[in-house]
Amino acid sequence: MHSSSKSFENNHACRRGLFCGTNTDGEDVLDSGHQPLGSIRLSLGWMSRYEDIQCWINFLRPIILQGIGIAPLLSSVSINNGYNEEINLILTHIYIYPIKSCGSISVKEWPLTSISFLYDREWMIIDQNLNPLTLKRLPSLSQIKPSINLKQNQLILNANNHPSYIIDINNDSTIIKSTVNLNDGIMCHVYGGEIEQWLTQVLGIYATLARRTKDSQMTLANEGAFLLVYEESVRQIRTNLIENENITHERFRPNLVVDKQYINQSYSAYSEDLWKRLIILNEYNIELKTIGLCQRCSIVNVDPLTGNNQSRLFTRLQTQRKEINSLRANFGILLNLSKIYDHVFVHVGDRIQVFK
Repeated sequence: MHSSSKSFENNHACRRGLFCGTNTDGEDVLDSGHQPLGSIRLSLGWMSRYEDIQCWINFLRPIILQGIGIAPLLSSVSINNGYNEEINLILTHIYIYPIKSCGSISVKEWPLTSISFLYDREWMIIDQNLNPLTLKRLPSLSQIKPSINLKQNQLILNANNHPSYIIDINNDSTIIKSTVNLNDGIMCHVYGGEIEQWLTQVLGIYATLARRTKDSQMTLANEGAFLLVYEESVRQIRTNLIENENITHERFRPNLVVDKQYINQSYSAYSEDLWKRLIILNEYNIELKTIGLCQRCSIVNVDPLTGNNQSRLFTRLQTQRKEINSLRANFGILLNLSKIYDHVFVHVGDRIQVFK
């Protein structure tokens, strides 16, 4: 992106309704406040990205607001540890994925562990070679709908046309047949027996369940412990889809979904790309830090309700959100806890303070 600037010619009476004149130094100025009057031209090319434009807008906004008397002088703007803007949002949805690549659980509140949501991506389904089964390889995984009974410490697996299968979370030693190193060095217990038979029957190929060991300091998530999606960005993607698809935030498999607290707030789509950290404002004031953007693949084409894999959503994301020299497209941000919290909960309706 290239920029150039110039002042307006003195012999013009006005530009876009703003009357201008010449001060004693021969400069074009606004009559009210005698602010310099001119224009900045930005030239976009084929390599220009949305993020480049957003950076310019963020740079120019305080300057323009200062010029018309809404913002204080730039020299008086306080900067706190590099974060010079904060945004207030609200947490609208919380999702837990006990079994990686399987269905989600929508909850109103949920406890945290030292690294993530309790039981989030605690288990995964593997094949006979101990390789993880993923949605990309097997979209029907989305039709296994787990649920968790915290009071009875039960993991319940549900699938259409099959009886539910219940696992005692705190007493699963009787179904562990081995402990192996899986998923980038994470130690996992591999289950055997009836759960093997149940999963194999449901999926139509050999499969069993594996659980990360209790002393593991990592979840089975690929990257960050939390994935956050901004609802305004989902709305933007949905309006730009040519196909008549009912795309919701669930297609992106988030843990946290946030939205504007008030309808008239003007936080733009994809502004989450610039968020550096956020605080969940409740009695615990839980702080999370951004570790990067979520790089998407064709898994977003899988409808979580039906398992159908006919969507063109990923193609649309590649058009709008594609990284340079990459086939992937970014959507959502990855987060980790900034510190260890003990016995704390996150609730739908908690306010979110975001820092750029």
